[in-house]
Amino acid sequence: MSWYIIETLERPPTMSVVFKDGSRRDWANVQGLRRDTNVHSETLVKALEEVRQSGKPVKPIEVPGYQGPRLVSAIPILSYDKQVYGIQLWVGGLQEEIPHPRITAATTWDAKTLQVSQGLESWLMSTNDADGFRRNRNSGEFMRKVVRFDGVDELTEHAINPIEGRTLESDVVVLHDEGHLMRWHSVVRNRNDDEAFGLRSIMHDVSDTHDPQVGALEHLGVTEADPNGNVSALIAFPNGNETVVVVKFLTQPPHWIDYRLDGSNDIIHPEDWPLLRRNQNILSAGTPGARVKSQVRIRTSDPEKWVAVNLVEWRYPGTVGDKLHIVQFSRVTPASET
Repeated sequence: MSWYIIETLERPPTMSVVFKDGSRRDWANVQGLRRDTNVHSETLVKALEEVRQSGKPVKPIEVPGYQGPRLVSAIPILSYDKQVYGIQLWVGGLQEEIPHPRITAATTWDAKTLQVSQGLESWLMSTNDADGFRRNRNSGEFMRKVVRFDGVDELTEHAINPIEGRTLESDVVVLHDEGHLMRWHSVVRNRNDDEAFGLRSIMHDVSDTHDPQVGALEHLGVTEADPNGNVSALIAFPNGNETVVVVKFLTQPPHWIDYRLDGSNDIIHPEDWPLLRRNQNILSAGTPGARVKSQVRIRTSDPEKWVAVNLVEWRYPGTVGDKLHIVQFSRVTPASET
């Protein structure tokens, strides 16, 4: 039936519903779950409290409901020090197969040091490199993969001056190390008490229901209707291999490009990847606003053919620009040439 995300960022017994199957629930009272689930509130709260106190999941159990028995399961969302910051709750029919829960993790922001602490689950939301795990990072390091975060100023103000009881919700678009964009939704509570001074947050991946949007085109140096007919896109440089991925077209691709491969490493000719990797190195050491020009081959709508394009390349704004570039290209040879 449904997965719910319950935040437990405040001291017990406070908890609230913040998400259901990819949709926001506006910090709703958990007592209201009875209307959605047809299960007694006391039964659900008991399961949630069990997870909150033990830090361990509640395996699928059959419970009575208003319209017949239901299946309930609950999974904790743990902080780096194994505190329960949230709970994923499943309620469904006895014969339903329980789908995988969303990718979810917790973080802790210390207002004194401005350090961000995270567990391995949080680290692995944007990488497959478990060996490189670091529990503590400063805020700049934590934000190094951020492509878009409209709430960064508000988050900073909360982190510097946490006021007990304040909450914050925001979406953030992140570049995964494999070269694809993700959209995370985060909920944050300020803590200023004898247990904590800073922010506690849980975040989860909503990329399947909310398209990862990048910054406004004008801020990226791109125009929607380019008078010269240039096409703009984002390319990424995944970790651990030499591929170059066309992450997203920023403007409408022409008919001669197989745009269906958006987010693939099959659009740019593999023999041209080293050239773009060289450009990556040039721009990583270059001054802000630097651009490089080159010529590469792009796959056409005929999968057996390639077309040469002139390409202008520059960094995406912010630290993520080390791994994410904006490119603008124009066709220089007929699509029939290979």
